[in-house]
Amino acid sequence: MAAVFCFRHVSFRGVVKLWASDTIAGYPKLQANFARKFSTSKCRYQTADYDLIVIGGGSGGLAAAKEATNLGAKVAVLDYVTPSPRGTKWGLGGTCVNVGCIPKKLMHQAALLGEAIHDAQTYGWQLPQPEKISHNWEALKDAVQGHIKSVNWVTRVELRDKSVEYINGLGTFVDPHTIHAQTKKGEKIITGKNILIAVGGRPRYPDIPGAVEYGISSDDIFSLEKPPGKTLIVGAGYIGLECAGFLNGLGYDATVMVRSILLRGFDQQMANVIQAEMKEKGVKFLHKSIPTEIKKDNDGKLHVSWKNDRGETFTDTFDTVLFAIGRRALTKELHLENCGVKVAGDGEKIDAVNEQTNVPNIYAVGDVLYVSRSSINYFFFKCHLRSEGWRSSGLYVFSKLLTETIRCCYSYTIPVDSLARSIVFFIWTFFLLFSFA
Repeated sequence: MAAVFCFRHVSFRGVVKLWASDTIAGYPKLQANFARKFSTSKCRYQTADYDLIVIGGGSGGLAAAKEATNLGAKVAVLDYVTPSPRGTKWGLGGTCVNVGCIPKKLMHQAALLGEAIHDAQTYGWQLPQPEKISHNWEALKDAVQGHIKSVNWVTRVELRDKSVEYINGLGTFVDPHTIHAQTKKGEKIITGKNILIAVGGRPRYPDIPGAVEYGISSDDIFSLEKPPGKTLIVGAGYIGLECAGFLNGLGYDATVMVRSILLRGFDQQMANVIQAEMKEKGVKFLHKSIPTEIKKDNDGKLHVSWKNDRGETFTDTFDTVLFAIGRRALTKELHLENCGVKVAGDGEKIDAVNEQTNVPNIYAVGDVLYVSRSSINYFFFKCHLRSEGWRSSGLYVFSKLLTETIRCCYSYTIPVDSLARSIVFFIWTFFLLFSFA
């Protein structure tokens, strides 16, 4: 069950590192062009504190910071995590390390181990009453959080070894070259010739009574102090289905509430296969439904009310309600109005061309970038014939095949219909499987 839906992994580290170290550093003309971009000839901060300030300590920001130091730049990284409504917070490394890819994959692995125990008898293993084997949520949570903390520490050491200054503070714009950092020790003003926005995003909550007070999100599920028990997952995107998958695999009752369709934007034939497999494993689905209210009784149970597309109302009781209805970019907290960076029509994400905003010295990477549903920002970078380069390229392209077009560095678009995406999906899947063999 845990392996049914666990394929999203966008590696900004691999992309930025491959692009910066192999493409820029390897070619004198491109290196000179990179140097011109970092020129201060038109900058009134001729003696700025840093060549590059990175706001955000996730995959994209850290990769850019470390590679910039390899090219001789003086770099600072600001990183701060605002606690979730449930009070959850974490260390350096961004969403993927702390509340995304890594803990999710660890919990999927835990679910797979449980399935292996029950399947072992078929292959000759003599286990005493495997049907009575139970799972200890606290032990899993401690193991996952222990691994995350080790990655946090290694990341801090890497920044230190690269001579990148790490500032654990909330960064906001004062002007295009000045950042105000609010730290535990007080305020700090720093200036940079160039600034990279890599703050990522956080989960959304629905505007219904009780959602924020009693619900959780993917920010919280990996560090819950008590077992989630009977869980309602609101949202049928990849995050919601992944959480439903590993919770079901760990032995918990999981129900997915679907507003429209599963995996909107994905190939629907594949989505139907995933749904059928999840149902067979015991995951329940509430189709064409949206929650309307959450109440908590004296014994801690959550009473959830919802309605379907016919206007019918229902109520059920759950131990946990997990919202996975989408994410918002953390741009409003940056005070972009002070530096003139434009946001896209959604009012949140940054509109940029090849990661450069309308303000020449300010760049953006990752989840803060605006991507329309009909196109994706796909920077075509050099692929090496060595297997490592091809694997990195494959993972990057694989992760980007989620919408309708690919925009290359040659400034034209390639339409990709659903059939073509499915074909490329399978080509890259087989390629990756055989390349790792």
